[in-house]
Amino acid sequence: MFEQSIRHYLEAREKAGFGTKDKIFLFRELAYLLQGGVSLLEAANTIAERGDNASQRYVGKQIAAMLKEWRQLSHALSRLPDYFNPSDVNIVKSGEASGNLVKVLASLSREYYFLRTLQGKYISALTYPILLLIISIIAVFVLFINILPGIFSIAEQFPGIEMPLVTRVMIEMSQFMQANIAMILIVLGVVCFTLSIIFSTESGKRRWFAQLLRMPLIGKMTKYYYLIKFFRYMRIMQYAGMSYMTTFFLLKDIIRIGVYEEMIDAMIAQLRRGETMHEVFRKYVDIVPTNASLLVKVGEDTANLPESLGNIIEIYEEDLNNMLNNLSKIIEPILIVFVGAIVVLIAFSVFGIITTILGGVQAN
Repeated sequence: MFEQSIRHYLEAREKAGFGTKDKIFLFRELAYLLQGGVSLLEAANTIAERGDNASQRYVGKQIAAMLKEWRQLSHALSRLPDYFNPSDVNIVKSGEASGNLVKVLASLSREYYFLRTLQGKYISALTYPILLLIISIIAVFVLFINILPGIFSIAEQFPGIEMPLVTRVMIEMSQFMQANIAMILIVLGVVCFTLSIIFSTESGKRRWFAQLLRMPLIGKMTKYYYLIKFFRYMRIMQYAGMSYMTTFFLLKDIIRIGVYEEMIDAMIAQLRRGETMHEVFRKYVDIVPTNASLLVKVGEDTANLPESLGNIIEIYEEDLNNMLNNLSKIIEPILIVFVGAIVVLIAFSVFGIITTILGGVQAN
């Protein structure tokens, strides 16, 4: 019984942890091995034996087992829904049908690598200023709760002295925080819990994304990130030989953002009527800039849509990279000014006590 429990535990550990990094490795290794003349079954067996970690070896084993039954790679991926989404399956299936499986696998690996890198840059760029802001707020809160009350208690020893306005305001704020610290924490907890529930709903997510797009700089970065992701997936599906209808059905499953889903539904309806894509794109200028929809029109008119999509991606990748690199340079001075203003107010209030007391002593 104990050995069986250990075996089940190890199997569960093997299955867990297969993420984007592992998917990049799998698609890249399959492409390299197939390009080198190795059969697909041999390539899967190689990954099953020599994968970098247990999850890669587990997925390699599952794929190899299905390939031995003369199944296609796309069928094997479809039988592993915990690791591969419908877009992976359909893109690989299109590559098998068109005879471009090696190129499609290599493209999938590059796309996942790029989007993972871009997402990492985006998160890193936002993490630093958010952490700095949180630490600053906590530091100010600790000052008002633990440090300033001891300093302000000096004023209580001189009841007849009139303190400056800034000092009086700071004393009242400090006393309020001390007296109501439990209530403040409870209110903050309730607010955070309520917001988490609201933003977990579809309507809440839509409102949050709409507000996010309106934020200075961060909104523009978010807009460009999803724009690049949308058009990169669209381009790879076109290279794989998918129809427009299949492409947009899969994109709706990949880009699970309310406003994008609404746009894709409108696009599918437009295509069913035999009309062009750019007419829909130009109605959603909040997420697709005008020049991007114009480039799509050029691609449709010249029957060279993948090249036009590549031009869109190149333009907005450069803009997003510049914004990501400059974000901390822009936000850091703002936060420094914010914290500096609080420090100056505290300093004025403390020195107000000292100067007022000294003035009162000299007058007496």
